[in-house]
Amino acid sequence: CRQALIQVGPAQGPEPTLGMEKRLAEIHGGRGTGFVDALFGTGLTRGLLSPYAELVDVMNAAGNPVLAVDLPSGLDCDTGEPLGPTVRATHTATFVAHKKGFLNPNSRAWTGDVHVVDIGAARLATRPQDFDVIVTT
Repeated sequence: CRQALIQVGPAQGPEPTLGMEKRLAEIHGGRGTGFVDALFGTGLTRGLLSPYAELVDVMNAAGNPVLAVDLPSGLDCDTGEPLGPTVRATHTATFVAHKKGFLNPNSRAWTGDVHVVDIGAARLATRPQDFDVIVTT
């Protein structure tokens, strides 16, 4: 995953001035039934810091279903282990193929049910022999 050389930089925009719980309540407004997690992706190499760590804590504590986009924020895509605060997704919609870290049985606690989504990538790019993992059944 990190071989894609994706850079993760600081978020742009104003710093939150309200507590995360209040911000989520304003956004959620009691109308929604779940969350979509698309905060961070495969380039993440360290634990989440404030305010993102608190946002993850609030999402996890809300008890609502969570759909993670590609992988749950905070999860290491190569090891399947949390780097720190990590979203506990109910479902993960990942692109092209399972991430290497999804082979770790412990990752299931963070990914929930994984659904591979075809985004039109050439199948030759996802041949099993191109990966440095061994899958046994």
